Amino acid sequence: MNSSVTIKIPLSGIKFISRKPRAKKILCEIDFSKFKKINKPATLDDLIGEARFEHAIGQTKKFNSAKKLVNFLES
Repeated sequence: MNSSVTIKIPLSGIKFISRKPRAKKILCEIDFSKFKKINKPATLDDLIGEARFEHAIGQTKKFNSAKKLVNFLES
């Protein structure tokens, strides 16, 4: 399931959360309703299907808040 998929994210649907300058990475929250408006349903189905598969085999972690996620990523 590691095929490449291109998605479009409208700038109005992105909310900045955190950045790591040394790693050259940022963490953003995406407004899914805006994301759905400009991406093909099959693309979303692929992303959701892959996420469900990774969750089923235990490759994901669960966080109850963005702050906890950021703390984990920065540790």
